[in-house]
This record gives sequence, structure tokens and C-alpha cells, in this order.
Amino acid sequence: MRQTKGFLDECFEKVCETLYINKVKSLVLVMMLASIFAWHLPNLVIDTSTIGFLSEDHPGRVQYKKFLDQYGRDDAVIIAIESDNIFSEETLNKVKQMHYALEENVPYLDGVESLINARRTYGEDDTLTVDELLGEWPETENDFKKIKELVLANPNYANFLISEDATFTTILVKLGKTPETEQGDLFDGFSAMEEISVTADFQFLSGKEETDAIQAINAVINQHKDSNTNMYVSGSAVVLDALKSSLMSDMPIFMGGAIFLIIVVLFALFRRLSGVVVPMAVVMLSMISTFGLMAWVGVAFTVATQILPSFLIAVAVGATVHLLVIFYRSFDAGADKREAICYAANHSGSPIAMTSITTAIGFLSFLSADLEPVVNLGWVSACGIMFVFFYTMTLVPITLGFSDIKRREVVDNSGKAEKSHFDRILEGTAEISINNPGKVLSISCVIMVVSFFGATLVEVSYNPLNWFPEDKAVRINTEHLNDKLKGVNTFEIVFDTGVENGVYNPEFLKGLERAKEQILPLSEDTVFIGKVHSIADVIKEINQALNNNDPKYYQIPETREMIAQQFLLFENTGSDDLEIIVDSQFRETRMTIKVPWENASKYVVLLPKIEAVLDSMFPPTIKIGITGVGTLYGEVLKEITTSTLESYMIALLVISGLMIVFLGGFRVGLLSMIPNVAPIVITMGFMGYAGVTLNIFTMLIGSIAIGLAVDDTIHFMHNYKRNYFMYGRDSSKAVKETLLGSGRAMLVTTLVLSTGFLVFTASSMSNLSEFGLITGMSIILALLSDFFLAPAIVILLSKYIYSPVSILKNEISNKEYSEIERRKSQPVSGFSGIERRDRAFSYN
Repeated sequence: MRQTKGFLDECFEKVCETLYINKVKSLVLVMMLASIFAWHLPNLVIDTSTIGFLSEDHPGRVQYKKFLDQYGRDDAVIIAIESDNIFSEETLNKVKQMHYALEENVPYLDGVESLINARRTYGEDDTLTVDELLGEWPETENDFKKIKELVLANPNYANFLISEDATFTTILVKLGKTPETEQGDLFDGFSAMEEISVTADFQFLSGKEETDAIQAINAVINQHKDSNTNMYVSGSAVVLDALKSSLMSDMPIFMGGAIFLIIVVLFALFRRLSGVVVPMAVVMLSMISTFGLMAWVGVAFTVATQILPSFLIAVAVGATVHLLVIFYRSFDAGADKREAICYAANHSGSPIAMTSITTAIGFLSFLSADLEPVVNLGWVSACGIMFVFFYTMTLVPITLGFSDIKRREVVDNSGKAEKSHFDRILEGTAEISINNPGKVLSISCVIMVVSFFGATLVEVSYNPLNWFPEDKAVRINTEHLNDKLKGVNTFEIVFDTGVENGVYNPEFLKGLERAKEQILPLSEDTVFIGKVHSIADVIKEINQALNNNDPKYYQIPETREMIAQQFLLFENTGSDDLEIIVDSQFRETRMTIKVPWENASKYVVLLPKIEAVLDSMFPPTIKIGITGVGTLYGEVLKEITTSTLESYMIALLVISGLMIVFLGGFRVGLLSMIPNVAPIVITMGFMGYAGVTLNIFTMLIGSIAIGLAVDDTIHFMHNYKRNYFMYGRDSSKAVKETLLGSGRAMLVTTLVLSTGFLVFTASSMSNLSEFGLITGMSIILALLSDFFLAPAIVILLSKYIYSPVSILKNEISNKEYSEIERRKSQPVSGFSGIERRDRAFSYN
């Protein structure tokens, strides 16, 4: 393995030397490659839908597709108007004006429903009539009172078009493009589905089209607002548009903030213009290539991939720093640029390649997830990391070739190397582990045990609404409508009777009614059942109308023939409302259960209760399926749990295997994973004790942190082994020299990486803010683990895990061995080659 590494080191050296010699041609080729990806950038799209979280073959998504195929969308923007008297002429006039203004001004409109055109079913002169509630506008005070009586007497309007206390009335705006724009029925608007096209029958709005529609709706609302009326707007389309808007507004903050802070850190550490320009060049081309690739293959930019820009910035700067540190050290020691570049490539090429692979593996572990954005984040990030590696190993020697770099002297008047502040910190750190390895290991074990118990307290969560700040309008409005209209989300229950005209069976319809009565009292913490609606309510409405509108006939007819006849009469009125309640053969129908917008963890507990009721109400011959947006949230929550465990295990197993191969031994490979696992355990423990939930973002922390933390461990273990044999198996000397050498680059990359992620704390979205804080913290913990825990482990166990000095030449390349011997025997500038080697570059 070491001979292979020596060969790879020489390959990296030769490649970088060739690029340096032919820097003009090389730069043209690199820019041509980047331009291919840049060409596709304008095609990048944004997707914030919930259904987009599940893979296309996920059972929950498949069932949801089937539901849409049969019943179509029920996506609606809910506008709620608050008034002391919603039946007053003033309020109803406002509703009327807004209703028609929305119809005239909102693009991509599929329909508007309110009290103005609400379905009214009644009997008159032995004729069933279905028309609009306010088809004839009331003229007198008594007319308005009659409207009030009609609305309050109809249970179908409650918690749908009006609130239970009659202080709210709603206007439902249905968006979308269909082959034939049709007026929906009372059930539309119950839930708020998603914006991604899942059937061939419907054309769902693109992100831009939906944003245009939402903006037009808000414009109408603003035109009709006054000091006497409060208005609230919510619904899935509104929440998702707000999420997309926050995503787009936060992006400049993340990218600009990360770049600015990293530039400051780089300049403060290197105090060279090239130390800033070179990493930024790698950053820009890596990001252009990564996002261009996404656009090229049609992968949308999602709330999950929102972390990608800052992550790529951090990784790119981290990789270039390791190369630049060695280059500057060699260059300041007296080598010319070509020699310094070659030495840096030979010294750091293999570790950078290995760290790139392990970090990519950390992300590729997400391929096992059934969450589509997470899967895409996994492979896109892995590609981005390899772009970073490619541009680091090509663009760095090219740009350094064009740079005018001045050599820096770091020797004082006495001819001795100055000790920087970093030297003193790193030496002190080394002394702690060298002198107290047992205590360091014991304290680490205690912290990990305590953290493990904290990790068991972590709760799983999925609630996009809570990602917004508490004072965000969309959150305030949705929570208010949750209270006043008893929810804005739904579960959809699909019943397949198994036979044509099975819905005509009075026992089946009565079963729907009994199920409704038992489902309504169900609850789970703050989630309750706000309304249950089915075709049973429609047949009761028809039956009452055909019996002189007598309320005592608001019941299900006793015979199959009577039910069939009443449905036929209803269809003959010209109403097509049944089309989105029952299939054309009357074999299958749906039940809509309205619930508040809440954490999906509560849906997951409530749904089995509903299933138990349904199973007790209907025979096995009736197949029952549960879908809808609330159910999709529950499916996402389940996948967060399983995907987290799977991705963590895959990342640990694969990276452990790579560490064994790269470090050249089973024992040393496994032991090297301890400093990588410790930060993850401590971070999860902190999350548990601090009440930070495991969500679609924080689930990424483990695999990301493992992939990044292992970078420092590789550099530490790689250089420690080299120093261990160089100094005659002196563990203490090897630890000190490793930290004084590689420790600087590890410290710099940690500052850069943690800064890149801590930028997320500036986000107005709580999920991103938590993600940035926790990931940044885990990266800092990883550094502390490599500075204290890793040295303690090797101090105690080196003699058990490494081979004797006599086989040193078989473990390291001949060139590396010769270089070691040369440094040991040839002092430079008045002090030893060993001192010269790691003190030629100072950060103070």
C-alpha cells in the first residue's frame, strides 16, 4: 500500500509539474471544461414541494399519484376574512368584490370558491335544484338574514367556508392548469397538496408560475384590506412559496457571508494575496461546475441542497489550504515555485485525494435514503467534492504559476526560528496528551457515555411551518387558521368496494357515517380532527332536499335503489361535483379528514388510531388506503428516521474500510475511527439535552461531519506514522512534530469549515440555523478530538499497531525515505532540518 502511495505521490507531482510548465494551455483547458457546465446554469430550477421529498417509487408517493389520477388536485390558497358579522352586506360585498377580482386578475387560475358560489342543494316543486348560494344577490335586510340561516343550517359549510363561531369566512383560490378548467365542489381546498406534476392529466404550475399567481393573490388582498377587516392567507401553495422565497433570499447571505468571512480568515492566516485568490478561484469553478451539472441532469435546487454552496466553499478552501501550507513552507525555505509546487503535490496529493474520497463517501451514504432531495444532495455533493479535488490539483499549480509571490523570511537576528502563537498553542496541546494520555482517554470516554444517553433523547420532527420565525406572516396566518378553521391539512381515505356501484350500498354509506362519528373525537396532543367529509354527507344533503328540505331527512336513504336514483337526479342537475368524490363506476370513493398543520410526528401517532377505527367499521372486502398531504408528511418523518440510521452506518463502515486501506493496517484503521465517531456522539448528545430535533437538515450532520472530520484524522495519522518511524518510534516526539506540522493546516481548515457552516446561523429559518450551529460545532469537536483524543490513543497504543523500524523502507516510498534522511543530516540556516521543516512558514 505504501509503495502504491509512493507511486501516487509521484504521479501527483508529475501532473502538477506539467500543469505548471504548460500553465497557459492548461488554464484554457480547465476553463473550457468549466464553461461546459456554466452553459447549463440558467436551466437550474427550484423545487420546495413536499411530495418531492419522496422517491418516485416510494409506496406513499405511488399511492398519492393514484389518488390524483382518480380525483385530481385539491390544492387551494385559503383567504380568510375576519368580521364581527360575516353575513352583513358590507362583508359579503367585500367577499364578492374579492371573489371576482381574483377571477379576473390571478393567472393560472382553476377556480375560486366562496359563499358567493357555494353549492346549495334544495328541493322546489318536487324538483331537485343545485345552484350557487348567492346566485341571486340579497336586496333587503331579511334577505341577508335568510342567507345567514341557510349557511348556519348547512353543516357542510362549517370549518370550510365559515368558522364554527361565524367570525371567519373564506375564499378558496384553486391554482393549476388542466385540459379543462372545471369548477370543483365543496371538498376542494380542504387540503393543500403540492406543486409537482405527478399525472399526465394535469399540468401543475412551475415555480415561477405559482409565484406569479401568489403575488397576484396578495395584490388583490392588499387592494381590499382596510382598518376594519383582518385577512389571513395560507395553504400549501402559500407556505411553499414562502419557503422558496426564504431560500432565495437567504442564499446571498450564506454565500456572501461565507465568502467574506473565509477571505478574512485566509488573509489573516496567510497574509498573502495568492492565499486568498487561489482558494477563491477553486471555489468559483467548483460551484459553477456542480450547479451546472445539477441543471444539466435536471436536478432541482431544494431546501436540502440549500446547504451546498456554503459547504462547497468550506471544502474547497479546506483542500487548497493543505496544499498551500506545504507550498508556502517549501517556497519560503528557499525552493523555487516549481520545486515548491512539486513538493507540495508529492506531500499532500494522496491525503487530499483520500480526504476527498472519504468526504464524498460520507455524502454517498445518503443514496440509501428514500428522501429524493437527500439522495440528490448525496450524489451531487459527492460530485462537487470531486470537482473541488480536480480544481485543487489543477488550478492551484496553474494560478501559482501566474502569481508573483515574494519569499518570506521567518528567522530572527539570532538565527533561530521564531515561535508563533500557533506554535505555542500546538505545543501546549501536544504536551497535554503526551503527559496525560490515560486521563484524556478516560475523560473522553465519560463524555461519550453521557452524550450517548443524551442522544437517546433526540426526537424526530418534520414540520416545514416551524422552520419560519414565529413572527413570520405565513406562520402566524396558518396557525391562526389552524385554530379558527380547525386545520389546513388533510388525510385522504380511499375506499374501494371491489364491485361496480358498490357505493350505492346503504350499509357502506352508513359505515362511512359511523366511522366519521368515531374519528371526530380522536386526537394526539395538539392534533385534533377538525372535520370529516365524505359522499355520505352529499347523499344526506340530497335526501333532505328531496323531502321538502326537512332537516329530519338529513340522513342516508334505506335502500340501494333510492340512493342510486338520488345520485342520478343530482347528476342531472348539471352539477359535476361527484366527479372528484367518487369514480365513474361508483366503485371507489374518498373521505377527507381535516387536521391542523402540525408536526408530522403527531400525524404518525394519530394515523394508526384512524386506521383502527376504519378496520373495525368495514369488512376485509373493502380495501382502504390512506394518503393526502398529512400522510406524506408522516412518510417523510419515517424516512428521516430510517435514512439517518442507514446513512450513518454506511458512512461508518465504508470510511472505516477506506481508513484501514489508506493507513495500511486493520488495527490502526479502526482506532483512527474513534476520533471521528466521538464528535458525532457528543453532538447527538448535545442535541438531545438541548431539545434540538432530528429533521431533514440535522439528519445530514452525522454523515457530513464524519466525512469532514476524517479529513483531519487522515492528515494526523498519515503524518504521525511518518514522524513515528522518522524519530525511532518516539511517540511523544512524533505527536509534537505532527501537531506542529499538520496541526497548523488542521486548525486552518477547521476555522474555514466551521466558519462556512456557522454562516447558516444567520438564516431566518430555524432548521438552517440549527443545522449550521450543530454542524459547525461538530467540526470544532472533531478538531479537538484529533488534537487530544487521537494523540492520547497513539501514545498508548503505537507500539501495538505499527511495525518495527527495520521494515520502514517497505512502508514508505524510497523517495520519501531519502527525503527524511536528507532533512535529518543537512541543517539549514543555523538550525536542524527538522526545525527548519516545520517552522519555515509562520502564521503570526
